Amino acid sequence: MGFFSRFMGFLWRAFAYLNPAPSVGGLEISDSALHYVLFENNVLQVAALRLPPGILENGRIKDRTNFVAALTNVRGQIPVPPKKLVHVIVSFPSVLVYAQAFSLPLVSEANLDEAARLNLQMISPTDPKNTYSDWQRIDAPNGGESIELLGALIENKAADELIAALREAGFLAVAAEFPALSLARLTEKLGAGFDPLTPAIIVDLSSDGIDYAIVRGGNLYFDYFVSWRTIVGSERALAADVFKNSVVRNLQQVMTFYAGRWGGPVKNVVLVSQGLEEEVKDVILKNFPDVSVSPLTLGRSVRVPLASFVALGAALRGSISRGADTIISLLSVGTEDEYRQNQVRLFVALWRNIVFSSLGFLLALFVIMEFFVVRIDRRTAVELTQGTAQPEVAEVAKLEEEAKLFNRTVAFIGTAKNAEIAFAPIVRNLQALAAKGRVSLDRVAISSIKSPVLIVGRASSEEEAIGFRKILEDDPQVEKAELPLSFIVKGAKGVTFSITATLAL
Repeated sequence: MGFFSRFMGFLWRAFAYLNPAPSVGGLEISDSALHYVLFENNVLQVAALRLPPGILENGRIKDRTNFVAALTNVRGQIPVPPKKLVHVIVSFPSVLVYAQAFSLPLVSEANLDEAARLNLQMISPTDPKNTYSDWQRIDAPNGGESIELLGALIENKAADELIAALREAGFLAVAAEFPALSLARLTEKLGAGFDPLTPAIIVDLSSDGIDYAIVRGGNLYFDYFVSWRTIVGSERALAADVFKNSVVRNLQQVMTFYAGRWGGPVKNVVLVSQGLEEEVKDVILKNFPDVSVSPLTLGRSVRVPLASFVALGAALRGSISRGADTIISLLSVGTEDEYRQNQVRLFVALWRNIVFSSLGFLLALFVIMEFFVVRIDRRTAVELTQGTAQPEVAEVAKLEEEAKLFNRTVAFIGTAKNAEIAFAPIVRNLQALAAKGRVSLDRVAISSIKSPVLIVGRASSEEEAIGFRKILEDDPQVEKAELPLSFIVKGAKGVTFSITATLAL
């Protein structure tokens, strides 16, 4: 068992080396700016651009042309080849996201997702059909008899518009979250002097508004965002007393919520302020004298502008492997499938290059061998003609053995070619079955007769794809055909599918 585990580990490391996962950065989108951060091997890459007023309002795109141009500008600042997509964890504007923690009684893992989805529908402030939602587990620090979950929702139309603009500008979103979740992660992972086990309220003053977030045990439990437009109201400017009253009122509401939910006060406030830091600190200390207020500073010698803190928090999530990432992601299933398909394309392209390089090397080796064999043959003929071959019978015998070895090599190549030709009837039969099922084949991959055959094709509907799988299973040359529903991807002109078929021997 130990040898098998080590062997599988070696294969996995070899696979990861040949097909490394792409770097994943963090990208924050707000009404006033775009911020990108990649934090890899303790090295930071930062890109940013301020957005003129009117491009985004309340997180929604108002000027798509200029928004895509701004994203393209940020993409140009990132040292990634132009033809490659930049993989990012997107932090959507806070105003678009509704987040809430809720509890479930202890249920089996098999039923947990269904129970969580039902609760998300119940807490949704809008029609669940018009939202993308997700949840993550946030068990309390000391455990308990219930399961603590954090749920989040976003209007699907707003999310789709942002993701489409990102794709057009050369970005590929592998997950999507919101600023409070990013800052909670940043505070836990890199916050200097921050104790994750001590409850705290993160107060984030950004160019969009003020975000109040409760963190316990390093997890986000509550998020409440107030935009500047809401604070100002009908006034044209933000008066000092209006601002102070808003901070006091909203912070008191958050503290009251905490006391009612978990009991006891919150005595730690972490301040993330892109301005007015001292003013906010004075207001909080004056009205909440028992509270300790400290600005969020980063440890581990990390130096990044405060305006990029949210993007850095999202970038920390990018270091998690996609298979191990169970954090909230407010993306459509199609977007997540696009990431997996892109990984498959990269893997296929890599092995295509390896195969063609190997064939090129073998061809060059064949030409060199032929050159030397012809040269040796000519020299031997000359020596025999001149009568000098008698003393060198042993050398001639050696040359004959080399010629026999060469002939066996040529015969082996011919055998391989015949084996390749033997696949032709199988492919023709699959094409005939495809015509019968009214589907088109894009790719048929056969490594050997005994290995499964990968069939990739297109159909006008999911039913036709499933019907084609049935046609394959009814064919005497096919032992079985498998088509998981997750391998059927809907597109603008139908569906694409991937079938794994085992040939009958």
